[in-house]
Amino acid sequence: MLALAGRGVGLAYTLDLLAGAALRERILEEVLTQHMPKASGLFLYFPAKSQAQPKLRTFIDFARERSRLKRRREEVIDRERRQIRSERMGKIGPQVLVL
Repeated sequence: MLALAGRGVGLAYTLDLLAGAALRERILEEVLTQHMPKASGLFLYFPAKSQAQPKLRTFIDFARERSRLKRRREEVIDRERRQIRSERMGKIGPQVLVL
């Protein structure tokens, strides 16, 4: 699906985790962002009684932890980028920003 969208055949509605590299490399671009859900994350829908099943419980725990790690990694990257920018601004002056 992503390969076809990258070739301009259509649109793909998928997880950020799957499309992230293609978005960064500009193979894909986000469209219709005004119609996206306001809350980010993985949404799981299942009958309440299914939650007691060990396989589903394991997957839910895994997905939560992976989501937490991704958020932490993004926070660290953003913090480092801001620090690098502020250091560069101090060295070369406020009118120039090198990325």
